[in-house]
Amino acid sequence: MTKVRSDVAEILDKFGRLGIFEQYTKHDMSHVDGMLKLYDWLIPDGTRQIMTPAEWLLLTLGTYFHDLGLIVTSAEYSRRSETAFLDYKQEFGDAEDSQSSDYRAQVNQLRGEVLERFLYQEFVRTNHAKRIRGWITGNPDATLGFDQGLVDHISATFADMPAVFVKDLALVCESHHLDDLHATSKYKVDRPYGSDPQEAANVQYAAILLRTADLLHITSDRAPSIALRLINPTDPMSQTEWSKQNAVTAVRPAIALMEDGRADRSAPRDTIEVHAEFTDENGFFGLTSYLQYSDREIAQNWRWAAASNAELDVPHEYPWRQVNADHVIADGFIAEPFEFQIDQYKVLELLTGHTLYNDTNVVVRELVQNSIDAVRLQEHVLSDPHYHPTVVVKWDPEERTIEVSDNGTGMTQGIIENNFLKVGASRYQEPQFMRRYPEFNSISRFGIGVLSAFMVADEVRVVTSHLDEDRARELTLRSVHGKYLIRLLPKDSSNVSDTCKPHGTSVRMRIRPSADLEDVERILAHWVQIPGCRVLFQRKGGDLVSVGFENVDSALAAQIGEPLVPGKLEIRTVRQEGFEIAYLVMWDPWFEEWNLAVASRLQSIYEEPLEGGICVEGIRVTSVAPGFRANGSGVPAIVNVAGVGNLRTNVARTDIEPSPALDDLYRFIYGAYAKHINQEVARMQSSGYSATRAGTEANHLVSPMVGSLPANERMLDEAVSSVAAFVVETAERRRLQSLQELEVHDELISFDGVMTRNIENFLASIPSRATARDLLSFAQIDVELPTTETPYICNWTPATIFGRWFAERWHIDDLSSGLGGSTVELHWRRSSRESSDSKWIKITKRNAPQSLQGSFEVVARIARQGGWGVDEIWVAGKRFENLGDFPYGGVRIDGLSLIFRDTIEGIDFETYLEGRERDFLIGLVYFVISYKKRERRYTYSLMQDNERGASNSFIRDVLAYLDAAGVMRFASTEEMIKLIAQLSINLYESSRGYRGPWSGVPS
Repeated sequence: MTKVRSDVAEILDKFGRLGIFEQYTKHDMSHVDGMLKLYDWLIPDGTRQIMTPAEWLLLTLGTYFHDLGLIVTSAEYSRRSETAFLDYKQEFGDAEDSQSSDYRAQVNQLRGEVLERFLYQEFVRTNHAKRIRGWITGNPDATLGFDQGLVDHISATFADMPAVFVKDLALVCESHHLDDLHATSKYKVDRPYGSDPQEAANVQYAAILLRTADLLHITSDRAPSIALRLINPTDPMSQTEWSKQNAVTAVRPAIALMEDGRADRSAPRDTIEVHAEFTDENGFFGLTSYLQYSDREIAQNWRWAAASNAELDVPHEYPWRQVNADHVIADGFIAEPFEFQIDQYKVLELLTGHTLYNDTNVVVRELVQNSIDAVRLQEHVLSDPHYHPTVVVKWDPEERTIEVSDNGTGMTQGIIENNFLKVGASRYQEPQFMRRYPEFNSISRFGIGVLSAFMVADEVRVVTSHLDEDRARELTLRSVHGKYLIRLLPKDSSNVSDTCKPHGTSVRMRIRPSADLEDVERILAHWVQIPGCRVLFQRKGGDLVSVGFENVDSALAAQIGEPLVPGKLEIRTVRQEGFEIAYLVMWDPWFEEWNLAVASRLQSIYEEPLEGGICVEGIRVTSVAPGFRANGSGVPAIVNVAGVGNLRTNVARTDIEPSPALDDLYRFIYGAYAKHINQEVARMQSSGYSATRAGTEANHLVSPMVGSLPANERMLDEAVSSVAAFVVETAERRRLQSLQELEVHDELISFDGVMTRNIENFLASIPSRATARDLLSFAQIDVELPTTETPYICNWTPATIFGRWFAERWHIDDLSSGLGGSTVELHWRRSSRESSDSKWIKITKRNAPQSLQGSFEVVARIARQGGWGVDEIWVAGKRFENLGDFPYGGVRIDGLSLIFRDTIEGIDFETYLEGRERDFLIGLVYFVISYKKRERRYTYSLMQDNERGASNSFIRDVLAYLDAAGVMRFASTEEMIKLIAQLSINLYESSRGYRGPWSGVPS
């Protein structure tokens, strides 16, 4: 062993000769001796007693040789272009993931030959374990680089040793950089090198011990042999700092603690503690990052060893489970290092069902809204008219640094520990805070805003000053998972921003190269709308620019980007306690009315879409038109909600959570639009327009509301129902009423025909308050409208928006000939959405049976009188195949029960049709109507039609089944045709003013 030690010392003397590893690494025999000393306590007494000479030799030689692959001679370096180094550099330059680009940006701070040597150093560091394995066995891998003289020197050392031992030694040396030590087929737990039991070794145990000692020997000025990017990919250079300072004073086993926290020196030990003291924070962060890496590796070692103990009955003990870094401190900082604490319950509750942040731009929003909360709270607490709440955002695009500072409350040590560093624990949501400030409503409520900074930065510096404390505090954060230092500063220190004196907070961070954060001013202007305080932005070298607006009016005006033209495009504002909205209206000179502006129409005028949206406490949450779901739809508007504490956003602040408060918000938004429409309708009437004209225009005015995808259909329904759009006559009075006003009645009457339609068209065109009765009397037409108190709806038609909404709430109770047979008189009764007693089943093309999809566009309703004994059917729609165009008409069939009674006997509809009763019923109606038409216009019979293939396959199949089952009363289809011919079918074709026995399509 003396000769081996001398040879290794000679080889290690070459370490660092070429400027590779030379700046900060001393890799002589002191590293080997340090590792050998660690084994004194790493190996438990019981295991030391059973270890064989072969195991000690394997472990000792592994310790001597494991890092010799780091040696680089001048001959090897000169031939680096012949190795895989060129590929390594190419991969270094081409990698596109964010970690690689950030690592590349750090390394590229080096230049020229210094950069070249650093990259070759990292190439060697990454592959040195593979290199030494090949060198020991005498089979070097040329792609990894080597010096033949050095390889010959090393391999000659083992010339007299058994080949199997040399192979295992090479494996052990390589293993300290591999993650396969669980593979006991590779690392034998009982490898014999001779017949004597003392000539056997537990190769796995030797490998685990070597791996552990290599990780823990950090007390010399030695850098780790692990590739730097594996330890901290975003800050690899920090690893050089802790080694430069030679600050680690001890690595030792920690004394075990009893349950009450007292030390128990007799108890087994499973924790390794590291003691170090730094004068500089960079060294502190470098070492703590390395110890986090080491902690993970030690825990993995324990799991591998424990598995062998349990599964293979291996007696060798490895008790070490973790590394404790609590004794690593930095001089000049608060003695206790801090870290983020997770309020697990709250975080899980917040994150369930949500995507947290998927846009790096939200970092600016989160930091600014935290500052706005702080200055608003300070204003709330002080109630000082001389206090000017201010938030300042500074951006340096060259250095890629952003700083957000405020003169808000600042943070005490208690707030830092209990809230700022406790994820999910927002101070503003604590019961104690809410009791103390019941009227304060914060923007932030989740306690996770600071985490967003690590989306774009790897280092965050926070300086905060609170009136209740004598000194300011500086926090340095470098990782979500790492330790954090707090330094106490005089409040007049240059490190404290002027904005934060004597109270306030500043957050400064350097944006990593891979983060997409360029136009900070634009990002800030998007999110900050009505902040309620002064928000200033400054680009390096530029002037301070104000961000945000005083109110929603000015915020929306800024979106337009040019002076509004009075009388053409105007902003209307509605304010209600807690809510305010500004929306755009456009003047229509042809119809002389103010229309709600439509976002899609304005896009053709402006280069970019208008950014409306909903703001909570002045910060934008959504960017689409308030009350609607899609960009380009709805009414361009900006809404701000302030002081409504029970209105909550989701975690990512991309939307507002459903709640009664959200219903109130949508009720306000839609109500503001409905109020505008009612005001326009009232203005028209006061200007001399007739009720019919004003009601007609109401249908057009409401289209921007109902023509887009609403965010809350129920609240939209409520708002539209308040618009006065229906012309109602009772006795001698004619007025406009809304759907809500109509609901006080149980019955209504309307007429559909040429005469009544022409009357309304005439009344709409004249500036008069005349009624339909007045016009009929003036024309001396001997037809009277109903004289009952039942209101007469003069302008109902299913073609209008309000006509369709009306039909959702009312159903036709009866149809009859009206006004001397020239129109159809419709008697309406109010429908109950919850009741199943309605006489009508609504059927549309969407829910009609598949076999009838091509037969008609809309089959509106089928009347029923209990079960499926149908006496009357009224089919209405724009087009019914084979019947011609019916603009707003339909067909009424009387006596259809005859078909069911006389054609089909004893059939169990529910059993046979399995819930398809409605399909069968609609199909049968189509069947009958098709025959009645063909009976008049064609000569072939139903039988002939069946032979050619009936157009309705479902009804054809049903009739075929009935025929085969013997349940049809008639012996032949001809008898059924005779029955169908006896049915009374009346045509209701309102556009032609016709209702009577059908004898084909009217000419």
